[in-house]
Amino acid sequence: MSADPLRLVVAPSETHRLAAALIALGVGLPAIFALMIGLLEPSSGASYFLAAGLFLAVGAAGGLWLRLLRERRTRRAMAERFEALQDLSWELSDAGSQKAAEAMIPIATVSHEMRAPLHGVLALVDLLAGTELSAEQRAYVSAVRQSAGALARLVDDLLDASRIATGQFTLQPAPAEIEALVEDIAELLAPLAHERGIGLGTRVAPNLPPVMVDAGRLRQILINLLTNAIAATEQGSVLLAVDPADSIADEGIALGFAVHDSGLGVDSDDRDRIFASFERARVDGTGLGLGLAISQQIVSRMGGHIALEARAGGGAVFHFTLGLAPLGHPPRAARPLDGEAVLLVAPPGLESEALGSALEEAGAETRLVGSLSEATGLVGAAAAAGQPYRMVLADARIAIDAQVALKRLRDAAGGRLAVGIMIESRDRRAVDALKDDGFDAYLMRPVRRRSLVAVVGEAIHRPARFVADPADEPHGIAPERRGRRPLDVLVVEDDPVSALLARAVLERLGHEVSEVRTLVAAKARLADPPDVVLVDLRLGDGDGLDLVRAFASPAAERARPAMIATSGNGDAANEAAALAAGADLFLEKPISAERLGHAFEKALSRRSVALNPRHQTA
Repeated sequence: MSADPLRLVVAPSETHRLAAALIALGVGLPAIFALMIGLLEPSSGASYFLAAGLFLAVGAAGGLWLRLLRERRTRRAMAERFEALQDLSWELSDAGSQKAAEAMIPIATVSHEMRAPLHGVLALVDLLAGTELSAEQRAYVSAVRQSAGALARLVDDLLDASRIATGQFTLQPAPAEIEALVEDIAELLAPLAHERGIGLGTRVAPNLPPVMVDAGRLRQILINLLTNAIAATEQGSVLLAVDPADSIADEGIALGFAVHDSGLGVDSDDRDRIFASFERARVDGTGLGLGLAISQQIVSRMGGHIALEARAGGGAVFHFTLGLAPLGHPPRAARPLDGEAVLLVAPPGLESEALGSALEEAGAETRLVGSLSEATGLVGAAAAAGQPYRMVLADARIAIDAQVALKRLRDAAGGRLAVGIMIESRDRRAVDALKDDGFDAYLMRPVRRRSLVAVVGEAIHRPARFVADPADEPHGIAPERRGRRPLDVLVVEDDPVSALLARAVLERLGHEVSEVRTLVAAKARLADPPDVVLVDLRLGDGDGLDLVRAFASPAAERARPAMIATSGNGDAANEAAALAAGADLFLEKPISAERLGHAFEKALSRRSVALNPRHQTA
């Protein structure tokens, strides 16, 4: 070994350890290589090639180790930075949401105060439309109805947006029948569609069981989608369809809801944008653009997602699927029209196709044609072949003169032929004339499936009588109540407009109405109760539930009246409290004339009204 103190001797077996230590200290690779060559002891016999090989091997391993170390430190730093940015994002989001919620509070307050009087205007306009008016007056009333309706929808949208922003939005599932809900919606929007000259129909899969769902929110979603579809459709028709979905929901059954239209469709660039708040759907340019955004959020909370697709042949389809809990088993399929030959004459489109499907599901052998001339040809050919049609159901739009159309069809048949006609609600006053002309039946568009099957079956099997649409009972007057004595109705309401509306509707139904504005005045009738009580739960001098309990308490000396409770607070807890107190029915305000009429008869059907002896007539 050299005695030079500046020279270190390193054995080849120790070289890799020295190199690794130097790399860890951050010494550069060229310097390490030079140092290793200089430190090797010549007498050891180790060659420079061995030193170089050791250097390269150890250097490569050390370099890889350093690179992995640096990457690990980099990933850790990036993760810490991302976490910090995410925390900052959440803080900013929470702050923004809080500010948005605070900004919506005054909007919600104003919207709530506007809602009741606006819907009061709509209800009174509907009453006015039912009176004798000139053509000019009717046009003015229609314009007021449209404008007030648009404003009411904006107010309702703002209220819902504020509820969602402030965390006050809740779902309230309850038992509901999907088919009835869907057909009620179509009936509500039919005048809007018919004013635009387009058809509106429904198609609901038969034999669906009742389900648990927030019917009010589902109704809101479907009304919004249908209203948009009607506004976007210049000609053709709009269809609301409900079918079991292919997927099986964990909750029980999966139902697919779809709104089809034959309008202009939606550009691909706009398909995501229209679901954002304050973005208008399609090309009509009306509204604040809140409806679709709110509907999407509600559907999301119900476990679904609204999607948009182009419809084959033009138009668009808005659809979503919900998993719902069924209540009981589906009813057994019935085919009451099995084997009956029915000819359906209606303008081609979604509405008439849905009617044809409904007849076929009921067992009828159905043929759908789009013109009167084609229909008369088929009727004549079938009669000549000895296989006549049992019934022809014609849309009033296929002919200018219904009586002429009827004559042509019966002439083609060469004898007796059952013929029914489908009319719009605005043509209801023509029903007596249609009966006098010789028609066998009529149905109101949009036609309800059960009404369609019932009317066609009765017209075929009972040809001697004129068959009316069972769903077309004006203002909900049940057939079994027609011609019976007027009922004594007590309206307990401190809002003058609501009281006026209730009186007008109930007097049109032929009943005797008395009004009181206070709880004290209403309790004065306990000793001599009316047949029916309509009570607002929020009165100026007390809780309307106290009155419901008082009338519902058992007392041998007096009859128990039917009771309808009303309230501006329509949550499930409020409704449950009213029913528990003894009310037969609960209605959330605002209440339209039509809803009130239907509710009145429904409450009576739930309770057999015992006549107070003072009210009986000979």
